[in-house]
Amino acid sequence: MTMKRILQCTLIFMVLVTSGCDSIFGGSSPTPGANSSPPLSREQENKIDFEDAAKDVENAVTKLKSPAATVEAAKSEINKAIQKLGKDENDISQRCGNCNVDTKNGAVEVWKALKAISSKLGSDPEKKFAEFAPDVRTDLPIELSAEANQLKQLSTAAPKSTATTAVDRSTTSETKKDAVDPWWWGALIVSGKIIAVLLALVLFVGTIQYLWHRSWKTLESNVGQLVKAHVVAARDGQPDYAPKLSSLASTQTEINSKLTELDTEVRSLARLIRDSLARRSDRNASYSSPNSYAEDVSPKDEPEFPVSAVNYLDKMNRFGNVVKPDFQNGILVNAPDGDGEFVLIRDSRDDTQPLFVIPRATQFHTKQDFYTYYQKYYDCLRPTAGDVWIIGPAVVEKVTGGWQLREKGMLEVR
Repeated sequence: MTMKRILQCTLIFMVLVTSGCDSIFGGSSPTPGANSSPPLSREQENKIDFEDAAKDVENAVTKLKSPAATVEAAKSEINKAIQKLGKDENDISQRCGNCNVDTKNGAVEVWKALKAISSKLGSDPEKKFAEFAPDVRTDLPIELSAEANQLKQLSTAAPKSTATTAVDRSTTSETKKDAVDPWWWGALIVSGKIIAVLLALVLFVGTIQYLWHRSWKTLESNVGQLVKAHVVAARDGQPDYAPKLSSLASTQTEINSKLTELDTEVRSLARLIRDSLARRSDRNASYSSPNSYAEDVSPKDEPEFPVSAVNYLDKMNRFGNVVKPDFQNGILVNAPDGDGEFVLIRDSRDDTQPLFVIPRATQFHTKQDFYTYYQKYYDCLRPTAGDVWIIGPAVVEKVTGGWQLREKGMLEVR
């Protein structure tokens, strides 16, 4: 209620200040017949030299006709003429004080035409006039010559008749008011009015700001309480999933570990089955061939997996050749120069045995070595720097042009 009263008082005070300041401060209305016309100022003289501006335009025409004429040379003369006429239309009218209406209008038209021609010349000062289109090179000098002639005609135009400027100065001899207030009294009244208006405005603005801030704080407080209540209600009603999510994450980690172990065991079992089948076929072949003991065949002393890459390559290197990836076709191809990343292990005495590709790198300096060269053909749980062990070899099969991956192997870094 107090704020409303303050606002009402402020509005009433502003109305009184704006409508009845004269009566409040004791101002008096002017006496009829006491006001007198101030003496009119002397007629301005013509400050535009049309003839000199015409010479500047003619100089621009002469420079444009030169074979090596540039835009800057002609525009400088045109801009001189424009500056001598005036800054704008009002400036031309003020400077051409004793000119008649036709002369002023003609000066404005010439000023506009010169501005347009200057715009046509463009903004590149080094551009030569010979580079313009033929019609532009023909028309611009003609237009400039016409404007120069127009300026010469304006320089010879008759000035404005002084008869129209005669003012009846007899009114200035009227009797002045007998009693004139001192000048300082009027200044004091005006100052008081200005101060009163400023005070009213300050009071009004302060009141509005106070009401605005107070209402805004109240709104913020209400909104904050409402949001807080909703947050508390939502928190109380929402179940806590953190323990469940943590348990689920640990379960997933354990499942991944078991799957990895199962994959390793399956690979080892597959390897054992293949070895068992190979031995059985070798045994059957030895029983069926009576002369098998007479043949001089050295058995392949193949190490059992898991085995270090160093030991495996030492024992099986004579059965292998160096291969490298062909990234364009997605296969492995021979590396005659021996710069491949893999060794293809094959036994020429037994075509039924699967083909293995073994990493040539026996050590990883960084884990990036695995991701760069061997990630496509081998899995590794924790690739890092260390000695390379082969848990299970990668199996490939013969295709056109090389060998294609059939089963990924498993590596371990120790």
